[in-house]
Amino acid sequence: MLTGKDRKEEELRTRIMAVETLKELKKAFTYKELSNVLDIQESLLCRYTNGATIPSEIQAREILRKVRSEDFIDRFFKEKVVIHDDNFVDTSKILFYPNLLTIIILNIVEKMLSRSDVDKVVTPAVNGIALGAMTAHSLRRPLVIVKKYKESTYIDYYEEAVRELNSMVSTFYLKKDLVERGDRILIVDDVIRSGKTVQALIRLMEKASSTVVGVLTLVGVGRAWEDSLLYSKNVRAILRL
Repeated sequence: MLTGKDRKEEELRTRIMAVETLKELKKAFTYKELSNVLDIQESLLCRYTNGATIPSEIQAREILRKVRSEDFIDRFFKEKVVIHDDNFVDTSKILFYPNLLTIIILNIVEKMLSRSDVDKVVTPAVNGIALGAMTAHSLRRPLVIVKKYKESTYIDYYEEAVRELNSMVSTFYLKKDLVERGDRILIVDDVIRSGKTVQALIRLMEKASSTVVGVLTLVGVGRAWEDSLLYSKNVRAILRL
């Protein structure tokens, strides 16, 4: 149960998060457009983003509720994703909005499970690191990075092979001292297509005698990944393309 001091700190964090999110959104919207989205007067939005005042707790929560809605996420973020001719999914512009992403991450994770159900966040190098770090920071949990090479021959690793989309086989390496028996793992990656990478990470965690309690990805492309992870619980994509 929160004490009076804890409640005040939580209220202040909520109000500050709302202001920081508005500042991010102002890079993409005019005050008039933001006013239409949030149903807040333009003059008041200007005062919030300029630091003249901050919203009340009630209004801050309403702002955060609207920007984490599925409708807003789809409309705002989908246009930030670029699929190139070689099928590379470029999500780099989404990372321009860390506060908004943090709100969305916490909302999705808390719908899947409690923060206390996660001991560590695991992400593959390289593209998943930004989202993985953001998720680990939001949940206040350690981040473990799985790599495709051994950093030293003097370190013990768990290993798991994965067949890539181009049919080449690569290997994931996890330092044995980074994950302990019984750890509850949240896997995070930027893009999921076939689900093969996530399946390999799940097998890797099983070798470490840990349990995968959820999977979070920034973008889910197509439906193949849903079929391949049909029997895995708590699998969510922030965006679906």
